[in-house]
Amino acid sequence: MCFTVNVNLIKEELENRYVATLIDPDKYRPSYYYHAFAFPDLPAICSDSPEKIRLLKWGLIPSWVKSSDAADEMRLKTFNARSDSVDNKPSFSSSFKTKRCILPVAGFFEWQHRGKENIPWYINHSENEIISLAGLYDEWVDNTTGLTIPTFSIVTSDANILMSEIHNSARRLSEAEAHSSLLSTVLFAPVPTTGFYNNSGPALLVCGIRFLQIVRHSVA
Repeated sequence: MCFTVNVNLIKEELENRYVATLIDPDKYRPSYYYHAFAFPDLPAICSDSPEKIRLLKWGLIPSWVKSSDAADEMRLKTFNARSDSVDNKPSFSSSFKTKRCILPVAGFFEWQHRGKENIPWYINHSENEIISLAGLYDEWVDNTTGLTIPTFSIVTSDANILMSEIHNSARRLSEAEAHSSLLSTVLFAPVPTTGFYNNSGPALLVCGIRFLQIVRHSVA
């Protein structure tokens, strides 16, 4: 499971990369460390309005959820969505058909478990470019307040050769330059299991041309 991302990206970086306008920029708070269990609002480019960068809350709540208690329980289970089951799980199947999104990040964190030791690792682009994560989103109306809450889940797949050394699951990364296509079927194309290494430099993870690097992260 993947729960922690670096979204220390300023408004201009996001808008230039995706040729889109950040909605509600005053509410956006870039941060080096966002954890899913804090239910942060993160920027996303959604399939219904790719010209906009919206803020969505982490932890997808399907529109059919009836009560606040059920919504609170649901979002604890939907930080991630497995790519091999998004088309048939009730929590994700509707969003998979019509509500896909891209989540821009500067990098993300994974923990490697060795016996009783938890080793933190940070994964980012070797040239510090923005990484685009595949996601699903939905909008839920709180019947006690009438407020509409947009939420999302990050799509994950089995770890490739590189990431399997650290974690048994890896975020599905997508290619930002083709984000219009990625908001449709390309976003969830099967992930190859070979060809992720470049012997002369950093490793290639999921994307065809995006180079990522993994470094051990120091925790104070």
